[in-house]
Amino acid sequence: MKIRLKKWLLSAACALPFFGNAWAADGDEAACMRLVRQADSCFFAGDFQPAAQFFDRAFAYTPYIHPQYLSNAAEANALAGDSARAVELLWQRYGQYLDWYTDIIDNPSFANLRTNTRFVALQDSMSARRQRIEANYDVPLKDRLQRIARADQNVRRQFLEAYKNPTDTARLRQAAEAMQTVDAANLAAITHILDSCGWVGRDRVGEATQAFWLVIQHADMQTQQKYLPIMLAAAQRGDIERSAVAMTEDRIAVFNGLPQKYGTQLTVGDDGRKRLCPLVDESRVDEWRAEVGLPSLDAYLEMMNVPKEP
Repeated sequence: MKIRLKKWLLSAACALPFFGNAWAADGDEAACMRLVRQADSCFFAGDFQPAAQFFDRAFAYTPYIHPQYLSNAAEANALAGDSARAVELLWQRYGQYLDWYTDIIDNPSFANLRTNTRFVALQDSMSARRQRIEANYDVPLKDRLQRIARADQNVRRQFLEAYKNPTDTARLRQAAEAMQTVDAANLAAITHILDSCGWVGRDRVGEATQAFWLVIQHADMQTQQKYLPIMLAAAQRGDIERSAVAMTEDRIAVFNGLPQKYGTQLTVGDDGRKRLCPLVDESRVDEWRAEVGLPSLDAYLEMMNVPKEP
């Protein structure tokens, strides 16, 4: 069973598909990724102050900062009690990414900020931006896709919480069964929309279009293979990051016993060590990765703590 978190794990391995193509120095890139990964680990452990500090250190590597990191860092700072820094980071993301808006006031991590005047002003600004951007949206469909995405992520958070205590097998089994139930319902809903309407893009549902990939990537391999051509077409239109589809392509290839093109898939040997699955062409993998917005293979492997093969 593969578990993914879009929001917080975006900062680490799952964040990589959403990078841009501007890679300057592998050393700096890998250093940024290590710091972000440490920040994520601290956050999940409830150590919010160290998480905030690791994010601040990562932000020194400006070319590699994904917008989600700013929101994640804001959550860490808010939970650590630094309201001013949390609000500053949210305003930073709002100012730099002109199509970003969300209901931050509903985020439980920001509960202590709801009386902060700058936080309230930011929510008001986001509401105005939402009304402007969503004027021509299919709002009922957008809302439905967002509910599907939230259900996908919430049940995975619950599973990860249960997994922190693997000796509690009853709780872990219950969380796993709940995830399977949610996944089945989500997949039925998403495939119905895809089969009847096609991949509904950003022009009609905004960022909620990401729910299609989020659900399909958790599906069985037959389903992933079926919808891969639709994914590729959506990427060509700009409705999904091409790097996300590259991960799906690699996953399908590895499942079918074939070498992977982009080097996104790892395996764990009997000795417990992570290893890179075989590549189509090692001499061209970084070229292909750059074309779809992925970092260099060396930087990715270092960030994932995968030792280089001799």
